[in-house]
Amino acid sequence: MILHLSLKLANRLDCKLTLKDAKIVQSGRMDSWSADLLSLSRAGSFALVMHDASLWPILVPMQPRMSYDTFLSALLLHIAASYAAFGASFDYSNQTVLVTKRSNRRIIGSMNEAMFLMKHQAQSMQMEDGLVDWPAIVASVSRTPFSSVEGHFPDKRFAELVGG
Repeated sequence: MILHLSLKLANRLDCKLTLKDAKIVQSGRMDSWSADLLSLSRAGSFALVMHDASLWPILVPMQPRMSYDTFLSALLLHIAASYAAFGASFDYSNQTVLVTKRSNRRIIGSMNEAMFLMKHQAQSMQMEDGLVDWPAIVASVSRTPFSSVEGHFPDKRFAELVGG
């Protein structure tokens, strides 16, 4: 598995990049995920992780002083749950993970758009009743078409790719 981290998230996790300057093809790879730090006042910090081939979103809550190993364990469990939701399996206990910085500008642009949408929805929910329904926000983003996956909806594209 290849994990492309933003430098902000890599620094927060005190993570050393496995392949610091390597240019690895991201688009269309089933084993490639990208992640960035999403911070909101009064709502905490999360890692937004998106599957590079489909832009399927996963939100991993970030605890203070969270280590890379703790983050990776949580992420792998979230990925396994995503596969299971579409009737597929993902062996989270048998993964070799290469970590590099994000470089695909199309995916970065789509992730920035997703983070904008998530922040906007979370702020609206906070203003309404003070509570943020993160699963509803993630579900909404998963049904948003992004140009880097040629207008496909992430939920439908991920289901096609994992065989669900």
